[in-house]
Amino acid sequence: MIEDNGSGISKEALPFIFDCFYRADPARNSGTGRSGPGLAIVRRIVEDHGGKVWAESTVDEGTRICFMIKKDQIQKGDPQ
Repeated sequence: MIEDNGSGISKEALPFIFDCFYRADPARNSGTGRSGPGLAIVRRIVEDHGGKVWAESTVDEGTRICFMIKKDQIQKGDPQ
């Protein structure tokens, strides 16, 4: 889990933040804020490893990005 105490993300925008180049705040542009594939890449990496990623956020309180990845199990007889 990664968490901040920033401005938060609205409930309406939250489902889209893992879409490439999506901006929750349309006032932010490349001159004033970031735009890019960051969270889309995170989602791809986590899901490619059999995990899941999600976000929780409250406006004016902050955002939490959570993820779970399955722990690889060592098979009996495999070298460690």
